[in-house]
Amino acid sequence: MRLAPFPSSTSAAAETAAAGVIGRLKGAADAEVTFDLTGFKGAALAGAALAAHLALGAKLKTYAFDKY
Repeated sequence: MRLAPFPSSTSAAAETAAAGVIGRLKGAADAEVTFDLTGFKGAALAGAALAAHLALGAKLKTYAFDKY
């Protein structure tokens, strides 16, 4: 699945974009996602920080509170 790049390089935009990708893949047979970060050189959020926010968004989207 290829998605259009998100318009902003803020932490919230990265987390929202990753959550959107994971939401679209929920229930799909594929269990692997790759984010291409090559176009973010010189952006306000880049490199390891961008990758961390993408991972956080993906992790939060899959969180389920199942203990009561």
